[in-house]
Amino acid sequence: MYKKVVLDNGVRIVLERMSALKSVAMGIWAHVGSRQEGHGQEGFSHFAEHMMFKGTRRRTAGQISHEIDALGGEMNAFTTHEATSFYVKVLDQEAASALDLLTDLFHYSRFLPKEIEKERQVILEEIRTTKDDPEDFIHELHAKDVFGNHPLGKSILGEPRHMRALCRKDLIRFIRTHYRPEKTVIAVAGHFHVPKIIDLLHHHFGTWPKSQPPSWQANVLPWPRHISGGRFLHVKKLEQVHVCLGFKGLPIGHPDRYVANVLNTILGGGVSSRLFRRCEKSVDWPILFIRICQGFLMEGC
Repeated sequence: MYKKVVLDNGVRIVLERMSALKSVAMGIWAHVGSRQEGHGQEGFSHFAEHMMFKGTRRRTAGQISHEIDALGGEMNAFTTHEATSFYVKVLDQEAASALDLLTDLFHYSRFLPKEIEKERQVILEEIRTTKDDPEDFIHELHAKDVFGNHPLGKSILGEPRHMRALCRKDLIRFIRTHYRPEKTVIAVAGHFHVPKIIDLLHHHFGTWPKSQPPSWQANVLPWPRHISGGRFLHVKKLEQVHVCLGFKGLPIGHPDRYVANVLNTILGGGVSSRLFRRCEKSVDWPILFIRICQGFLMEGC
């Protein structure tokens, strides 16, 4: 059973106590990702996520790393098309210290120019690495082919030219626009004392000033009304061929989503899947893959 609390400034808190555990996981979700980025801002969300770990008013980047290790915990972050998340997992007795560390990153990161220059090179290398990995890059190509110039069709990492042009002023303006209490969700799961954790979260987030609409409102393009199809080929001198075949799927809350997950597992979800087993016997596996998919669609599996 979960509990939801909404602070006066609009921050939403979702709690689920799991008494059988001896650990607790806490995450902060900001409703900003590549979909909220305007023209020329591609990659800003991901860049901001990286910079949160590069020093605050109270801690250097080295102190942040040492402190989470001293707590025996795990802390990380990720960026998606629609959200940026920062999370930490520790033993239950370290929850207060871990939350203090996590909120320090979230509220008081300094974004020093010298750290921005260092991280710029890290991001550029990450972009190059992704493009050199066909298993990852094929999905970016697929999204671009389907969504075109819509933000959903653009890479979460951004483009090198935008990363090279990004400066501290642009990053601060982007964060102040999108990191707002009304657009933030905090989730806590594991073994913890509910009143105590609520008090801690109120202490760390309750004084965060509520923004005045429409000052924080961002122009977010709606879901594309028409999804384009077709065939897109990216030729590279490799010994492998990667195929990404997409169909219109189901909404996340659709009752048949579990059936779709089972179908996904049967088709290609491991070494016992039909695709893997059949491809071991066939050289022309892209055609085989398409035939297997067509067969399932015709059978109504």
